[in-house]
Amino acid sequence: MRKLVKIAEMRTNGMSLILVSHSRDQVNKFCDHFVRLEHGKEIESGVIKKTNPSDKQQPVNVPSVMAAVS
Repeated sequence: MRKLVKIAEMRTNGMSLILVSHSRDQVNKFCDHFVRLEHGKEIESGVIKKTNPSDKQQPVNVPSVMAAVS
């Protein structure tokens, strides 16, 4: 948990981050842009839309690999 706090702190200070994760929650928390890969090929990319945590959203499938750039 301390590592995630440190990452958030470094991002606030302007650090760029490349995060490869299967966790949509981590990508949403730490990144502004994403590239979605399947079998090593880009199938989607774009800006991550920040939402209000109190909003009730339908669960979505996590892609096989999501690389996010912040």
